[in-house]
Amino acid sequence: MVVLPVIRELTGRGHRVRALVCDFGRADRLQAAGVETTTNAAVFDAFLGASGPRLFLNAADCMALCGDEDARYYAKMGLDPRRLVVTGAPAFDHLATARAGGGGMAGKGVTIFGQGQTWVGPRSTLGHAPDAWCEELARLYRVLCRHFPDAPLRVKPHPAEAAHGIAALYERAVPADLAGRVQMLANADDNNAQLILDSALVVSFSSSVWLEARFLGRTAAYFSLRPRSGRAGAELDALGGTWIPGRGLDLTARLEPHLDRLAQRAREPAPADENVLRRYVGPPDGRAAARAASRSSARSNWPAGTSRGNW
Repeated sequence: MVVLPVIRELTGRGHRVRALVCDFGRADRLQAAGVETTTNAAVFDAFLGASGPRLFLNAADCMALCGDEDARYYAKMGLDPRRLVVTGAPAFDHLATARAGGGGMAGKGVTIFGQGQTWVGPRSTLGHAPDAWCEELARLYRVLCRHFPDAPLRVKPHPAEAAHGIAALYERAVPADLAGRVQMLANADDNNAQLILDSALVVSFSSSVWLEARFLGRTAAYFSLRPRSGRAGAELDALGGTWIPGRGLDLTARLEPHLDRLAQRAREPAPADENVLRRYVGPPDGRAAARAASRSSARSNWPAGTSRGNW
């Protein structure tokens, strides 16, 4: 949960917090934590029209001001730099502890973190057919099992895939001769940090998981819809991930040329360049949520004329 650490900080300081849950968002963990939730979009209009100090956190844009690179990007778009506050990534706070305690021992096997709602089905961005998606997943499973023959292949669907009715496709795609070798992780709330640490290689359809893997010093490959350019593209090597852009279902063909190098990296894992990592996720000290809450709690922290709802 991206915003839950900040919500806990805010409620602990006596602020009223309400969460608007949109589209395929899931409220179960927020509600379990005692957070007031609503699905009524009119609440947001009322919030914008209200007066007095307010803070709006958008969980769909969770990287907004995590690091200096994000602040530079938004300043370039014309936002007042006084309103851009680098706090770090609240969603990565728990990774600081995992990083300190689990980064020394290399994991085993491969974990695929899915995001099929972008790729498959009529409501997805790309609209690939389910049968074609399963055929390509089967090829992907085979080539990964071949390059990592003595270790498990784990598959974790994205939480939104169940809502789209496509999570079951990962299991349907398992070839009969790989039954028992490919492990399905049905619980969307499984601890990603521990899964990553237990892995030698992370294959991701989600950029946040790719960055978490590099944060934790694990080898990672990321199926990106678009290539990265500019400063971020130039720094991908320093971050240490392998980006594989493309919109077609030739996933295996695009991954295969990288697999020998990825297998070597997995045997000898190397951390991301610390200075570059800080530019994108902020200080990896586990204090991002506290910094964000502190900014919302103390009006004196903000420059004159600055609205706390706009950072």
